[in-house]
Amino acid sequence: MNHRIPKSFLRDDRAATMVEFSLIAPLLFLITFGIFEFGFVFYQYQSLDMATAMAARMAATRGPLITGIPDCGVGTAVPIGAYCVTDPVSKTWAPLTCTGTATAPTPATAGATCNTVLMARILQETQLVYPALQAANISIAYGPSGLGFSGAGKPVPVVTVTINGVNANFILLGALGLANIAMPPFTTTLTAEDLSGT
Repeated sequence: MNHRIPKSFLRDDRAATMVEFSLIAPLLFLITFGIFEFGFVFYQYQSLDMATAMAARMAATRGPLITGIPDCGVGTAVPIGAYCVTDPVSKTWAPLTCTGTATAPTPATAGATCNTVLMARILQETQLVYPALQAANISIAYGPSGLGFSGAGKPVPVVTVTINGVNANFILLGALGLANIAMPPFTTTLTAEDLSGT
């Protein structure tokens, strides 16, 4: 018996488009949602970068965040009215860091304390840009700059703000098992100004 397929059946391509689309659709949707998801991650990256710059600006102009730092650094003996840069100690003292809700900086230094009220205000302002930030994510360090005058009562340190330990979140891809991405540390450094702004 010889079975012949009708020529009209061989030329019938009405369902071909549907088959082709069903093969391509998953890849198309994955690429489309991937673009949205990684765009959202990039938005979070930019927001954290902006939050770091905002925190550094506040720490450099308000406060001071760390109180009890002598004008020219820790342990300097520059005569009153002299430029701090004339004493080598003013450029080499160990930076003091306040993190989160700590009341004392690290390393522990006699007379130095962390201003928790200002740290809370900095956190509140940065949460306007990146709401998921927590106090433990923010570290602010005051370090040597060699700037200022002895006896002025206003130290002029270098302020370094670091935001660390933040994960970028996915919206839909997280539901498919793709883990959150750990963001890199964000750091901004500024020279303190008068440290008496409002």
